Amino acid sequence: MHHMNFNDFATFARPSRLERNIDKRSDGNFLENAVHGKNSRLLLFWKGMPMVDNQTNPVFLLPEKELIKTLGTRVYLGSCNGTDYFAGDITRENTPLTVNVVENRLFDPSQYQHPDFPEYYFKGLRMLLPYLQESLLAELLAIGKALLGWHYTHRYCSFCGHPSDIRNGGWSRICPACKSEHFPRYDPVVIMLILRQNKVLLGRSYHWPQGMHSLLAGFMEPGESIESAVVREVYEEAEILVENVSYLSSQPWPFPTSLMIGCRGEARNDTINPQKNEIENAIWLEREEVMDIYDGSRTDISLPRKGSIAEFLIRKWLGGIII
Repeated sequence: MHHMNFNDFATFARPSRLERNIDKRSDGNFLENAVHGKNSRLLLFWKGMPMVDNQTNPVFLLPEKELIKTLGTRVYLGSCNGTDYFAGDITRENTPLTVNVVENRLFDPSQYQHPDFPEYYFKGLRMLLPYLQESLLAELLAIGKALLGWHYTHRYCSFCGHPSDIRNGGWSRICPACKSEHFPRYDPVVIMLILRQNKVLLGRSYHWPQGMHSLLAGFMEPGESIESAVVREVYEEAEILVENVSYLSSQPWPFPTSLMIGCRGEARNDTINPQKNEIENAIWLEREEVMDIYDGSRTDISLPRKGSIAEFLIRKWLGGIII
């Protein structure tokens, strides 16, 4: 496989200046001094949603002692230019929130207000994707959401069932009963730019907004290579045979903890047979049709939003960078 030398990256994928300080985060004294330091900053999350201001900018707070006491979980994200960054979870099931809810499973524009922070909002990270062009900010949000989500779902030892404890600034858990150590999981997902002549293969899931289509994607399985996963997923979903698979780019995707592995593949056949237990539909679109969708002259189909690796790869294909 070969890696394309892109000059830019999808959201969460651009290398930042964050130092994760693996050698320091196991030091309890360092962590306590850092969280109380005048240069430390704290990102708050409620049910996986970061706190933002009315301009949709994530809010960094000084981690004051009283605020730290209210946190359900606190994790160390790393440092940059002398500032130590933490993320904290203030999720409480009985916390009254002012809610502005809009029913939409994929792009949920709902926002929530916490009584302790009435000037700010909690908003789903997906809705922030178009605004996260700064690499450090994107990486901090991705780490915070993924780590806090992992702690919420992995509070008990998977070997003996005993409640486990947070270690290494939130980067692992240890069971006090059987001494087993547990680390955050990361789920690899292949996402495929499948081409045939001047066409790209797109599909849609049942729960997506009307008209929305994207690149086919699926979780890798144990004992499977990236190339094999691409071939298997495309055939399972659309009965399209794929060859000449190559790696393009990747993207951390904290929904909840995936690594999107972007690949290119060449289709050997034209006839699509969408498997209804996998996807609702799949279509071929000519390059010119995709351009019509992006410039607004065609409105019956919508494509992935800015910030996703699917949109990133489609744009690179349209621009002739991926052929």
